[in-house]
Amino acid sequence: MLDYADRNNPNILKELPVAFNQGQPVYLSDMAKVDRGVGVDVIQRRARQDQVQITADLLPGYAAGNVQSQIDNWIKANHLFPEGVTVMPGGQADFMAREGPNLFIALGLGLVLVYMLLASLFDNILYPFVIQLAQPQAMVGALLALMILDQTLNIVGMIGIITLVGLVGKNAILVVDYTNTLRGRGRTRHDAILEACPIRLRPIMMTTLALILGILPVALAIGRGSEFRQTIGTTIIGGMLLSTMLTLVVIPCSYTIFDDFSNYISKVFRRGADTGPSDSDERPVRDEDRIPMPF
Repeated sequence: MLDYADRNNPNILKELPVAFNQGQPVYLSDMAKVDRGVGVDVIQRRARQDQVQITADLLPGYAAGNVQSQIDNWIKANHLFPEGVTVMPGGQADFMAREGPNLFIALGLGLVLVYMLLASLFDNILYPFVIQLAQPQAMVGALLALMILDQTLNIVGMIGIITLVGLVGKNAILVVDYTNTLRGRGRTRHDAILEACPIRLRPIMMTTLALILGILPVALAIGRGSEFRQTIGTTIIGGMLLSTMLTLVVIPCSYTIFDDFSNYISKVFRRGADTGPSDSDERPVRDEDRIPMPF
């Protein structure tokens, strides 16, 4: 190790002997020109290839996915890199590119599983569609909340939308289930809907307000590093608010439409069952002999 005085003198490198010729030292200044410059102190590699990382921060209001596509188009249009150089996004852009398709698969799988569960519980294949109409309303509410608050839809926001698939169905379940209960007690469909909605309004509001107040600290971004998880609170609150406001309007109307469609399908199947072979030795089919259809 050199002395401190020599370490602070960059010209000492010129006097560094690198070889000997006939017993005489050959100094570095005899073979090269020494200049000051900036060099890398660490060589980074990825997949056994040298890499150079370029980092940047997004301005408010910009999404990583949209900015990354603009960067890719800009690099391709200006031919900024020569042959043999590969550009790969990293950080949040890389995570969204890898996990984005999986999140959409999870969203679709959640919709299918919720439908299968509701169909088995209600013993009906049409009522689940009435309940699941609340899910598109929640997604619209989540996107509107992000737009109003000028926030971007990131991975955490997508997780919030997937969570809404199971959360928003409880309002419609309360209305549809109690409507079916009243119809089983002898009420007409119209009277059952008019009675079920006001009665179920209180539990709907109680559960919705409890959920919103519980997720409100996350949406307000309280605490260090809370901006990353803020979007999940925004999407859940926006989806629950819009879905709750539209539940008592859309769900009764949808219930009426799907119930009429169910009655029509049942009549078609019964009419097909009645038009069988009419031999003289066959007795007519009575109402109690018909198999009820799950519509």
